[in-house]
Amino acid sequence: MSDYEVDSDKGKKAVRVFVARFFRPCAKVEYVPELIKEKYDVKVNGVSYEIKFSYKDDGKIIIEEWYDIDKKIKGWLYTSECDHLVYLSTKTILIYPFPAIKKFYLANKERYPEIRNKNQTVGLYGQTWWSSFRKIPMSDIPIQPIIW
Repeated sequence: MSDYEVDSDKGKKAVRVFVARFFRPCAKVEYVPELIKEKYDVKVNGVSYEIKFSYKDDGKIIIEEWYDIDKKIKGWLYTSECDHLVYLSTKTILIYPFPAIKKFYLANKERYPEIRNKNQTVGLYGQTWWSSFRKIPMSDIPIQPIIW
């Protein structure tokens, strides 16, 4: 299961770690405001990135199928307009061309079970949030990443 606020905080930290670790201080960095975050996480020197951090280092990427099931809001893979998907863990960083990852996922997603988080109440105004995801082993992805 996932906790919305905990995951959101971890995601923000992962984006900052990626930028700090792999780009010089003189790089032009644009962090995306939370309200329009569905397009990408960060843009560096004109190239946009969606950052996914593996906290467990289990070699699997979590792909959000539904951001909110009740409200019928699709997950980040469907809404992102990024150039690259970054898989960041404590052991490795892999960068994939996002269009190729999206094409692979859409053609193969039914091979992986959809896992639903429990319905949660989040935020100051008590909004509900109910998401789902699929765990994809990185070894199943037939796309050559850029390895840093």
